[in-house]
Amino acid sequence: MTSTTLAQLTGALRRGEVNRRTFIKQATALGLSAGAAGVLARHTLAQEATPGASPAAGGTTSITRQEYNTALREAFTFEEPASTGGQIIHVLTTDIRTLNPQLVTDTYSGYITGFVYEYLAGGSPIDGTPVPGLADYWELADDGVTYTFHINENATWHDGNPVTADDVIFSFDSIM
Repeated sequence: MTSTTLAQLTGALRRGEVNRRTFIKQATALGLSAGAAGVLARHTLAQEATPGASPAAGGTTSITRQEYNTALREAFTFEEPASTGGQIIHVLTTDIRTLNPQLVTDTYSGYITGFVYEYLAGGSPIDGTPVPGLADYWELADDGVTYTFHINENATWHDGNPVTADDVIFSFDSIM
């Protein structure tokens, strides 16, 4: 599949044209975290053949960034730090190989780039469900396979320039 969208990939999984492992591999290449890709695969495979058969299909909207942050605060007790600043030293058994998330093939590089770059969606530490990352929220169209991600308007690059849909498309295209 060249220049595949997440909607096309989800449709291919639903039709049995790709298996779950291939779906997760390609969905992570499109920018979803592995956890979110796995949840999406389970959700897709659990649906009946017609999009209207699932209560989650057709015209639904995900949890928003604000709703997710509220749920996090309710689930976990946060408190102000006792001190600010300082250093964190994290020892790894090997060197990282790259800081480019599109080239990561080892655990440690993936671990570090996970702290540097934001995915469109991730998995909730509360229950593992997909939650907003770079996307403020997403919508599932009436067809049950088309997702529209709404990017956080406050997201910026290290130089202060805004993150745009074109940046996400560039990332997807460069991976493909």
